[in-house]
Amino acid sequence: MSDGGAIPSWRLREGTADDMEGILACRRAAFADVDPEKARPDYWRWEFLDNHWGPSRFFVADDGGRIVGGYAVIPQQFLLDGQRVLGSNVVDVMTDPEYWRQGMFRKLSHFSLDTCAEDSAMVFTTGYPIQPHVIAGHLKVGWKIPFRIPTWVQVLDATPLLRSKLPAIDRVPGLARAIGAAATLVNRAIRARWPREALQVSRQSAIDGRFQEFTERFHATVPPGAALQQRTADCLRWRYDDNPGNVYTWHVASRGGELCGLAVSRIRPLEGVDSIIVLDIMTSAIGRERRHIVEALLADVRAYGRSQGAALLAMFLTPRSPMLPAPWALGFLPSPYVFSFITYPFRDPQLIERPLRWHLMWGDTDAI
Repeated sequence: MSDGGAIPSWRLREGTADDMEGILACRRAAFADVDPEKARPDYWRWEFLDNHWGPSRFFVADDGGRIVGGYAVIPQQFLLDGQRVLGSNVVDVMTDPEYWRQGMFRKLSHFSLDTCAEDSAMVFTTGYPIQPHVIAGHLKVGWKIPFRIPTWVQVLDATPLLRSKLPAIDRVPGLARAIGAAATLVNRAIRARWPREALQVSRQSAIDGRFQEFTERFHATVPPGAALQQRTADCLRWRYDDNPGNVYTWHVASRGGELCGLAVSRIRPLEGVDSIIVLDIMTSAIGRERRHIVEALLADVRAYGRSQGAALLAMFLTPRSPMLPAPWALGFLPSPYVFSFITYPFRDPQLIERPLRWHLMWGDTDAI
């Protein structure tokens, strides 16, 4: 580790596919057991080389052939008020712990962002940090926070949650189960009052030929002033079906054989609690019908989650989404975990700094 005013031994450069092993070794040192699938070579190639919208840009700090820092920018196609724009998402910003406090975060950030601004077709980039110290570092190099995004939750089984957050409750035999059962029944009773549309909701492990026409109808419902990542059938296939590190479930709503809504879920622990995560919800309907379809999809997600032993349903969604009902209206409550949505323009700052209604979910990130 450097001290005082010593000159760092590392240099900054743009990475290549040949750096994969070094980047993955740096990731394992920086992030330990966080998202271990991302340290797999097949996952790295899928995310950074075979990205649906084109190869990613990634930048490294190189100390004599050893990769000790990284900064990656993944291309993403956006719709901003009806205009198609090539944006991106910054991920895997990392420093080997042996190289902390050498100014690497700031220098690598400036180098990566300046290089993309000079010779990239990407117009802007986004990020979703949650750690306060990381957010402060981004702001120092020119990022801005348009808004923050809550993680929304519904309780499927309160007993495991009580035991996870209040382990002392088990000192009283049966108390956790009794309180949990009461809380769960109240939660289900509230949702049981919702109207149900006469829809067919099924589950499948991959998309089919109906998705292309459905995504075209979905995009036709995007209102003026909305901002969202473009969701084509091919993009959805790459993001979920081709993902080598995770397994997802498609919840598909149809009427008369025509696909009219979908949700994507994944089973995984959150903060030590077995959970079912909603990564994406789409419907080609508007108004009251939109809400009915979304409620039917979420009912199927909950049923599947309970069958897999999930105690919690979690969803990441912008509070004023132009594409979905408000989370609280769907029975969700905000959790303590809030992400900062940050943006950085490579050119034409007004393009993303103007008032826009953003629709963002976990599927728009590279997480879960």
